Amino acid sequence: MKLCHLHLQNPFGNLSTLICFLDEGNIKYTLYTGTNSSGTREALSNLQCNLPLEQTHPNETQEQFVNRIINIINTQSVRTVIHQVKKVSFPSLVEELP
Repeated sequence: MKLCHLHLQNPFGNLSTLICFLDEGNIKYTLYTGTNSSGTREALSNLQCNLPLEQTHPNETQEQFVNRIINIINTQSVRTVIHQVKKVSFPSLVEELP
């Protein structure tokens, strides 16, 4: 399950993407250059901060967890979050019967 999808920028204007997944109870991060699907994978250590690997307490919500990730990146990393990609959903198209 995808927890968050973030677009980041370094002080030189270079863009990158961080995606955080929950996989069988484990938090996994994927970092790559650019904001398109053709980016190159990067080492997570390139952020130069320690991202959370677990909840702070059992009642921490997904939104609180994501906000914590964003705060850590913005205050402790060499990059900043410039956009959070929201989950896309479309309302069902219901055909009207004559």
